[in-house]
Amino acid sequence: MQCVPRPEPWNERLRVNEVWIILSYESRKLVNSFPGSCLGTHCLGGSASLLPQPLFYHPRNRRKMVTTAIFVYGTLKRDQLRGRMWPRPAQSVAPAVVRAQLFDFGSYPGIVAGQDWVLGELWSIQERDLAETFRVLDAIEGYDPRQHRGLYLRTEILAFPAHDGNDCHFIDSMEPILASTYVANDPSLLIRARRIEPYQTWNGLLVAQWPDSLTRIPTSLDDE
Repeated sequence: MQCVPRPEPWNERLRVNEVWIILSYESRKLVNSFPGSCLGTHCLGGSASLLPQPLFYHPRNRRKMVTTAIFVYGTLKRDQLRGRMWPRPAQSVAPAVVRAQLFDFGSYPGIVAGQDWVLGELWSIQERDLAETFRVLDAIEGYDPRQHRGLYLRTEILAFPAHDGNDCHFIDSMEPILASTYVANDPSLLIRARRIEPYQTWNGLLVAQWPDSLTRIPTSLDDE
């Protein structure tokens, strides 16, 4: 069965850790969200841009909770250059999408706030393995967790994992998971980057994915 992209229902209730997030494209309202959360580049309490935007949670402001899922979209994916550099085995790895914009920096990608669907992988890590996993991934991504700065920033985002099989009604039954991810933080990279626009259909969604046909895929660390 072939899925055909169709208009997306933006009046959705998305359940996240027993908290209902109500997205309303028309009213631009976000109700019952976590304290201190940011919508795109706008924090709640101020003016918000058109929904839906990716939901990034600033680690210093949100309610304390343990997030054991990690969303990756580049060289850390299983079949890419750093897919074997994870220090601990994952409990599971599944395809998932997030709301963002995807850029190609030459031999690796980055995401920033945006409204595209970006396809990647959701790695589920045991809680006891998180510290070592983040230590390794932070070093790979050039992120300093003490200063919350670096080439990439580790933050949190709503990820939507796939159901089993090819589900043409995926967007009608999306169950989001709060996941850690790394977002691009170097403006000089974005100036010369190539945006990867959504170009393929996945579970009824038009998605962007790295690598695409124009990507120079590195074969070794020296090739980056």
